[in-house]
Amino acid sequence: MITIMAEKFDVAYAIAACLDHIDYNGVVINKDNYKQYEETAKKALTKKGVLYITYQQQKYAISWASGHLIQLKQAQDYNPDYKQWRNMPLPFFPDKYETMIKRKIDPAKMRVLDEPNPYCVAQLKLLKQLFERSEYIINATDDDREGEAIFGYIYEYLGVNVPYKRLIQSELTTAGLQKSMASLKSAESTKNKESAGRMRAIADWTVGSNLTAAMTLKYSSGSVISIGRVQTAVLNMIVTRELEIKNFISKPFWNIVGDFTTQTGDKYKGKLQLEEPFSDKSKANELLHILNEKCPVATITEYDQKPTTKEVPLLYNLPSLQVDAAKKFGFSAQKVLDIVQALYMGGYTTYPRTESSVLNDAETVNVDKSLDMLCKYNSAYSKWINNVPKAQRNYTKRHFNSKKVKSHTAIVTTDKQPENLSAEQEKVYDLIAKSVIRTIYKPAACEKTTIITQVNNYKFKTTGLVIKDPQWLIVDAMEDESEDKEENDVLPQLQVNDKVAGKYETQEGKTKSPQRYNDATIIVAMSTAGKKVKDEEIKQYMAEAEHPGLGTGATMAAIVETLVRRNYIERSSEKKKTYFVPTQKGINLIKILPVEDIKSVTLTAKWEHRLYNISNGEENTEAFLNDIKEATTKWVEEIKSSSQQISLDDAETSQNYNCPFCGKKVRKTKFGYICTGYKKDDPQSCKFGLSYSFFDITLNDKDIIDLITKRKTERTFLRKKKDGSFYKAFLILKDDHKIGISFETDYKCPVCNSQMKISKSGWLCSKYKDGCDFALWDNYKNGINLTDADKVNLLKGKKTRLIKGLKSKKGTTFDAYLSLKDGKLAFSFPKAKKDK
Repeated sequence: MITIMAEKFDVAYAIAACLDHIDYNGVVINKDNYKQYEETAKKALTKKGVLYITYQQQKYAISWASGHLIQLKQAQDYNPDYKQWRNMPLPFFPDKYETMIKRKIDPAKMRVLDEPNPYCVAQLKLLKQLFERSEYIINATDDDREGEAIFGYIYEYLGVNVPYKRLIQSELTTAGLQKSMASLKSAESTKNKESAGRMRAIADWTVGSNLTAAMTLKYSSGSVISIGRVQTAVLNMIVTRELEIKNFISKPFWNIVGDFTTQTGDKYKGKLQLEEPFSDKSKANELLHILNEKCPVATITEYDQKPTTKEVPLLYNLPSLQVDAAKKFGFSAQKVLDIVQALYMGGYTTYPRTESSVLNDAETVNVDKSLDMLCKYNSAYSKWINNVPKAQRNYTKRHFNSKKVKSHTAIVTTDKQPENLSAEQEKVYDLIAKSVIRTIYKPAACEKTTIITQVNNYKFKTTGLVIKDPQWLIVDAMEDESEDKEENDVLPQLQVNDKVAGKYETQEGKTKSPQRYNDATIIVAMSTAGKKVKDEEIKQYMAEAEHPGLGTGATMAAIVETLVRRNYIERSSEKKKTYFVPTQKGINLIKILPVEDIKSVTLTAKWEHRLYNISNGEENTEAFLNDIKEATTKWVEEIKSSSQQISLDDAETSQNYNCPFCGKKVRKTKFGYICTGYKKDDPQSCKFGLSYSFFDITLNDKDIIDLITKRKTERTFLRKKKDGSFYKAFLILKDDHKIGISFETDYKCPVCNSQMKISKSGWLCSKYKDGCDFALWDNYKNGINLTDADKVNLLKGKKTRLIKGLKSKKGTTFDAYLSLKDGKLAFSFPKAKKDK
């Protein structure tokens, strides 16, 4: 027997189904239907802990690690007295960094308990039995530093001596897995990467635990002040940007624009070339008067036309996909990661946690197969693909270059046709599909024109870019191109020394403050953080590194969400756009933290450089660890000797919300919200607190604030019954401090004035089928899909949003607003645009 250990159940399940099949309650689950049964089978199969298959006449046991079964010991695990940080010597370095089974978490209080997680205990016991019965083991965790460390920790902890090999899967399809199984890597080839993974974990633990303890003991009497190499550097970026915005003073400036007319009557505009715009309006007007009154004729002194191209965009890696999805759809980085992970698990796209934006040289064959599938999947895709004959597909080194591939290739579509994608999954899949289709095209051919029009000694510059041959731009990119362009389109044909007539006007502007980071720009900033390093040697490495910024593509989203959860930053909406704004707690932390190194991207750049060397066998782990300890000692002393007097407790408790039971302020923690009157050892103190987790539901800050202030959430949640069916309900805060559910809305039936309630299919009058038939359904046959916000607007006597794609009885489509008239839905139509 051979045992394959995946990182998570989902991957193990896909491997088993794609290489053979799974028997589940009389159903044969295989490569064609495994996504269909994943949710229903997951609970039962997860309990078993292992899936057995036969592949190429060999028996395999496929199990999984559920992420981290093993973790580094905490300080208190070396000495129980260190549970109270005041008893711990700072800095604290164990003689040997040891591991332990992952600890159990109390779901009600969301705190770590001093006992091992029972699931981890059981799974490790099973893995040990499987390993010891195996001819050899196949490590199928994620092919990165963390994945190697996960397997290494488990293998070491179990104390087995069975040989193992490494599976590197780029796509979860039958063909992809068969190819990977035929080219297993040796254990020796992974050792250096595993060492780098272990060193990264140890270094982050050493720095994070010591600085967190030192800062908490000095500046907090209650909540933990969390410090981390990456999260603190990202927080510093956001705080620095916010302070720049607050200290920014906008100033007006003026420039002069010329409106020129050629001798043939063609018109074009040019902007006066100045080192700096006018800061004094009177001086701008003085020159304007001279130009208009005394200089009616201008001369062409330069006229240049030259061909140029617009390159086909690179394929997506995770950060670039997160950026584009945030710009186009407003998705958070975490949401994009979740979506593309689901697409990968379905076998529809390749491995998502990648930093590469190219494919290997030989993968043109795979792309051809994927394009064949895309032709069948979508008519628009088919049109774009068939526009380029197969023999003329422009595959180049820009997209197919093995030398530039890091651990994994770019994210592309596979040859498996998607089924039953959600609307959000379809949007992200569409981005990936179009990026693949564009690789068959040549760069867009353009012509750039530059005109210098001179009036006395004053030069006016005009530029224009005309797309001669759009090529890849026809793949849904022409609109983006026109939106981004600030230049003139077609400019008149002129020659040097031609005379033109000019009229001039001032153009006023204001200096703009830096923009706050949003879900797209924060990922860009984290991804390109290495460019801010001053050391040229390290900057050059970071430009070529597997992880060139703050965090990896897979962890950037989690880092941002961690800062939100710990109340260091929050999302703020303005003019339908969402930005990250630091809280007072986050601002205070950056102010009082005396360790400049931990705020800087330079630290991460240097660490990544050395970890890269370790993974290549070019640096000793002992030297790296000794330097980490030396730096940590220095940083702890900087905190101890700091003279800053600001307390983070004040910022932590300065919420505008009071406990609904005792009236004291509530405090936000990384687990949720808790009353400041809570005292663990005082049974008489207020025990109110709300966690972000409620069974299978994850609450956000607004949900909890709604419960605190209104005792009821504004949005509804989908809950699962014991029989597997679902229902919708609001969450409410009960008098016993616990969360309950409610089906009552805050609105009355417009027909009989009874209370409106929610059901699985919509909102109904509470007397529905009992004398009143009023209801607002989620979905209607003619294409009407009502959101909760639509229903609220209708019950308030307002119109819904403009609903597009409605179908008439004749089968035609139209767009309309909905309103209620005498208890029935009525249409109103947008005003037709008048022709100019």
